[in-house]
Amino acid sequence: MNEGETEVLSFELKNYIPSVYYITLRDDLDGTTSRFTIDRQVAKHINNMRQEIIDLRKERDELLYAVAKKFPGESRFDTALRYIRQAEESVSATQPKEAREK
Repeated sequence: MNEGETEVLSFELKNYIPSVYYITLRDDLDGTTSRFTIDRQVAKHINNMRQEIIDLRKERDELLYAVAKKFPGESRFDTALRYIRQAEESVSATQPKEAREK
């Protein structure tokens, strides 16, 4: 999560009985929980999506922590984004016009 963001909903996926899956959703703001029965395909899809999120967060974190020092007044994300944009601008400025149009 970026600075200032709050994770509002968390969930737990369990397989208590073969072929019966439950998902428990918890609202982190007020602490309420709801439990639902879901089918196997939905459970598999949720697990795949959760793994994708974990992988994307790892990649994001690797990129952000490659920034040794954040720029004053910026988050690490903002500094990384600025570095990338500056690098892209300098590369495109040195390329011939024909190469930039591709």
